[in-house]
Amino acid sequence: MSGRGAELDPRRLVARHPILDLATFRLSNTFITTAGLHAAATIIHWPPRPPIDGEKVLFGGYPGVYRNENEKPSEYDVTFAHFGVSVNSVHEDHFTIGPLGIAEAFSLGGDRNRIPPQVDLGGLSGGGVFRVIESGLIARPELLGIVYEGHQQFEVVFAPPFTSMRPDGTFLQ
Repeated sequence: MSGRGAELDPRRLVARHPILDLATFRLSNTFITTAGLHAAATIIHWPPRPPIDGEKVLFGGYPGVYRNENEKPSEYDVTFAHFGVSVNSVHEDHFTIGPLGIAEAFSLGGDRNRIPPQVDLGGLSGGGVFRVIESGLIARPELLGIVYEGHQQFEVVFAPPFTSMRPDGTFLQ
C-alpha cells in the first residue's frame, strides 16, 4: 500500500505469528480509502502457489536506517527500498531471497540514493514479497509472502510462504 498512512486500532488485529515478527490486521476498503491508501496486490486463489528456486520476485520495505523520524539530516533520503531478485532456496516454513547484490544495484533516485553494500536493512520486516503474473498485455502483482528477517553480511532476506497462513489471516503454527 502507499499513501499517507493510518493509525491501526488494536481491535483490528487478527493474529500474531507465534515465532516470527509478523501480525495480520483486518482492513476494510473504507479504512484503506479514508487513509488515502490503496491496495495494489491480489491473491486470487488461496493459498498462492509457493515460490520456486530461481523465480524472480519483487519486495520492499522501510529499513530503519533510512527513517527520518526525528527530522535529522540524513546522508540518504531513501525511505522505501525495493528489490527485484531471485528466490534462492525454498523450504516448508520459509524461502530465502537473494543475494540482493546491493553493490551492483541501481537506484531510481541516482547515486545519492544508492544503498551501500551490507547495510543494516532492519525494518524491512513486514514488507510484501510479490511475483508478477502476466496475462496477455496485463500484469499484476501477486502477494506470496512477507519478509520477516534479513542477513546483513550475506544480503539475503527470509519470508514464510502463505501456506503457513489461513485465508482469515490466522497462522497455522
